Amino acid sequence: MVSPDASPMTCPRCGTPWTPEAFASGNRTTCPACGRPSTVYVFPAMTRPLHKGSSGERVLTDAEAGCFYHPKKRAASVCDVCGRFLCSLCDIRVHDRHYCPGCLETGKQKGTLAVTKKHTVLYDNVAVGLAVLPLLVWPMTLVTAPAALVVIVRHWKAPGGLTPRRRVKSIIAAVVALAEIGGWLVGLSFIFT
Repeated sequence: MVSPDASPMTCPRCGTPWTPEAFASGNRTTCPACGRPSTVYVFPAMTRPLHKGSSGERVLTDAEAGCFYHPKKRAASVCDVCGRFLCSLCDIRVHDRHYCPGCLETGKQKGTLAVTKKHTVLYDNVAVGLAVLPLLVWPMTLVTAPAALVVIVRHWKAPGGLTPRRRVKSIIAAVVALAEIGGWLVGLSFIFT
């Protein structure tokens, strides 16, 4: 059963609307008007019935809070930035925080919200690169091992992007960098003694 709101699919040659039987994805069919053979491929969602979205709950009493943007809708949450009451339609939830449309747009324009940044530097990857790659040219580790430790310490709490990240790479990079620094100290002590 095709959704009644879906626009009808038509024959590419004559424009005749196709019957619902033609929507069996991948089956060969012919147009009932012009007889042109065709194969119809459709997304499974096209044959599913449409579900109504949440319209928000109506405010029942004067003691209930209403949405800032829809005063007749019951407030479901509060914006973590401005404190406005939001109904389920206006609540934008990102990383367990609630935003109203205005604060999300303002944060996006000003670049103050980490969730709206177009790119994020993954400092754990930078630290691993600084600690491991110079092993190929070992004298470079004299500079890059301390630099890896500086990156780790300075950006330990930096957001890792939209997906939550663990600190395993940073810990591995710190261990490798400390081993490199220890190796240099041992090597230099043998040279000077």
